[in-house]
Amino acid sequence: MALEEIPSISEDKFSVNTKLIERIPNVFIEGTVDLPDPGIVLNPYFEDFHNAIMERGSREVKINIDELEYINSSGIKSIIRYVMKILSLPPEKQYKVKIAYNSEKDWQQSSFKPVTLLAPKIVEINPK
Repeated sequence: MALEEIPSISEDKFSVNTKLIERIPNVFIEGTVDLPDPGIVLNPYFEDFHNAIMERGSREVKINIDELEYINSSGIKSIIRYVMKILSLPPEKQYKVKIAYNSEKDWQQSSFKPVTLLAPKIVEINPK
């Protein structure tokens, strides 16, 4: 599946979409992710996104969470699952994941920091 063919997610309280910015694939997660099991919608989205990245041969992606108001632990688990998929690849096929957060929302950095500890060679988190 091509990057531009990945369907956006539009739930009551949150949305997820993909955009290509300066040749870097970007995922934008916005709103409040508080479904009891957001993996039902997030896991297939990130699976499609990962497959599109592999098809493109991109070496870097960006996950923008600066407009994210809240994400429960199950939502973060979906992102961890995505990172683990990248880690399962041979090192030469792995790609970088840069998470951009809002520096005015302290919880974003503290909630996503464990993802960087899980995969410090491929994941970094920085203010937008």
